[in-house]
Amino acid sequence: TLSGCGQSTTVNWLVWLNCPSTSSDTLSLQACEGTTVNYNGTDIPAGTAQSFTFLNFEGCDSTVTVSVAALPAYETELAYTFCDGEALLHDGIPLQAGTNEITLPAANGCDSTLLIEVTQLPPFTEQIEVLLCPGETYEFNGQTLLPGEDLSLTLSSAQGCDSTITVSVRESSPAEARLEVDGDCPAGSTGAVQVELEQAGQPPYQYSLDDANYQSEPAFGNLDGGSYTLYWLDGNGCKQSLDFEVPSVPPLQVAVEYDTLSCEIRQASVSVQILSGETDGLAYSWSDGYEGLSRFVDQPGTYVLQVDNGCDTYEATVGQPVPSVPEGALLYVPTAFSPNEDGNNDSFRAYSGRQVEALRRYRLQVFDRWGNKLFESTEPTEGWAGRFREEQLNTGLYVWQLQAVVRACAQEVEVLEHGEVMLMR
Repeated sequence: TLSGCGQSTTVNWLVWLNCPSTSSDTLSLQACEGTTVNYNGTDIPAGTAQSFTFLNFEGCDSTVTVSVAALPAYETELAYTFCDGEALLHDGIPLQAGTNEITLPAANGCDSTLLIEVTQLPPFTEQIEVLLCPGETYEFNGQTLLPGEDLSLTLSSAQGCDSTITVSVRESSPAEARLEVDGDCPAGSTGAVQVELEQAGQPPYQYSLDDANYQSEPAFGNLDGGSYTLYWLDGNGCKQSLDFEVPSVPPLQVAVEYDTLSCEIRQASVSVQILSGETDGLAYSWSDGYEGLSRFVDQPGTYVLQVDNGCDTYEATVGQPVPSVPEGALLYVPTAFSPNEDGNNDSFRAYSGRQVEALRRYRLQVFDRWGNKLFESTEPTEGWAGRFREEQLNTGLYVWQLQAVVRACAQEVEVLEHGEVMLMR
């Protein structure tokens, strides 16, 4: 009986000191990976377990453990390669180039993912350009092609796709060679050839003079005079040749003839003639700076001529000595005179020869036998009239002395002479 607040209630209770029995069970379930199972209003994820407690018929607790096994979701990767123009299918399912994801049901009821990587090969075409040397043919896939012909074939590539190959055969254009040849000088092995190709075909080029040793430089030197054959190969291996000649340049021979200055020849001619040797680019010079070959000289001296033609050098010396003056050819002094005023031989003086061009420092003196000076003059045209102090002198021998610098025969000669003159009345 329970009493309180002015009331009382009687309750009949049966009290058990211990439940006669308890229970626990395990429930095993399956679910696809990534999904849940609802048990007793609770979602249980696949791959986990959860316990629930209930009252059994005896009023005691009953425990149920629910275990949800995760069924695997299968994922398969495949790779396909398709030729251009082929249908892209997998088990009738259309595919696109790139990555394709397909979901299919598996045997366990879960979805299976299929990843398919699709590579679509581009159309394969190849253009083959063949350059042939003159007279050659080209073999391709069992067919012989001539220059100017084209061939198009469809073959199977390594991937099993159609491959289109086009072969074009052309002939290499022959090159024209222009040669610049230098001759072989007499010294030997100085010839040379420079090659310039025009309308050239396929570079690079190689050059040879023996068809064995080739070089990239289009020039050859140290050649002797004679016949040669130039060979050249283009980048396609085509060979051409050209014969040429290296001339042997004759030695430089020069003839120099000249006159010699004299009292009669005031200008000596010098004649120069090239007898043999290369004359193109001929260079010449005189030691006195004269420009030209043949010339005239009017002064004594040594004149050196140098002639050069690039192969040889010739040197000639032209010597012009001082002309010899004949004795008495400069000044003539009479041995007698008669100052009688008859107009003939009235005075005594020196007379210039026809070769004399000028007189300088002229001095004529006359003395008696005792050495007294009777007359002196520095004027070549002034003569002694046989007088001394306005008085006529007697017939007799008188002594004279003459000094002068005479310009004659392209030279100056100093004259110092003396002698006797007869005064006749």
